[in-house]
Amino acid sequence: MRIDNSDVVRLGNGSPIIDAYYNGARVYAYDVDAKTYFTSVIAAGGVIEPATRFAIVDMIRALKTKSCWNSILDFGLFCGVDYKGAQIKIKGSGAVTPSYWMSAADYSSTGTSAGFTGDGGVSGGYKYLNTNFNLTTRSRTSLGIFCYFNGAEQTGATRFLIGAMESTTSPQNLSGLGLMRSGTVDVGGIGSAFTSQTVPNGTGATIYDKGFVGVVTNGSNTHTYYKNGAQIGATNLPTGTIVNGSLYVLAANVTGTGFANYITTRTVRAYIITGGMTSTQVSDLSTIINTYMGKFQAAVY
Repeated sequence: MRIDNSDVVRLGNGSPIIDAYYNGARVYAYDVDAKTYFTSVIAAGGVIEPATRFAIVDMIRALKTKSCWNSILDFGLFCGVDYKGAQIKIKGSGAVTPSYWMSAADYSSTGTSAGFTGDGGVSGGYKYLNTNFNLTTRSRTSLGIFCYFNGAEQTGATRFLIGAMESTTSPQNLSGLGLMRSGTVDVGGIGSAFTSQTVPNGTGATIYDKGFVGVVTNGSNTHTYYKNGAQIGATNLPTGTIVNGSLYVLAANVTGTGFANYITTRTVRAYIITGGMTSTQVSDLSTIINTYMGKFQAAVY
């Protein structure tokens, strides 16, 4: 057994050890993509605790086992890691960049307050995150946008969990997820004209107070909506174009600005951008992400 210069524990024949135990306790776990993430976090000045290392390795392995990993294009995780670690993507190029007004005080790594929390654009600053991911690099006919969040909207208006818009006037094209305080989705599409579409939301006005929600395109203008891994509706939205701009979390990017009227007060614990996914993959993705959140007392379903 030996440790190479990348801190990977290997057998004498060079094969990496996947898991190691001492006196029945897990003391080591390895995945090549998790290793890349850990290295980036440490280089950015972050700290990865052992429990977090195991949880992330297990999450990535599960995503690979369930054939979800290869479908993921961009993945920001805001739970279980410290403030600097939350700015490093689990998968995807670039980093997640907090706005000028966002600080470590707006982030918590564990518990019921885990994640980044928006201010609704009303506290003297615009608090949001830039994913630095532009959907125009992909085809709009096979894409998914997901957010894991907690908390009812406090502004009493439509606000974005994640999104980009070409302008603040209608009609306009949008890409993202916006939720109303009343619980219905009136904004949610990928490269579609903004027409205040409402999607069936099951029963109860609080169904969108928390959970893992997403929209997936399965055709040129067919959008399928999911909550906690289950399909809750599908609709054909007018054909539009994908907004040429980075998706913002906790807000909508409107020509490079987190427009105050679209900044949410909710707390986001993860966002995931995917290629096309089957309903089975979405269900598996939901289960895996929620299991991870549960390890840090941050699961909401």
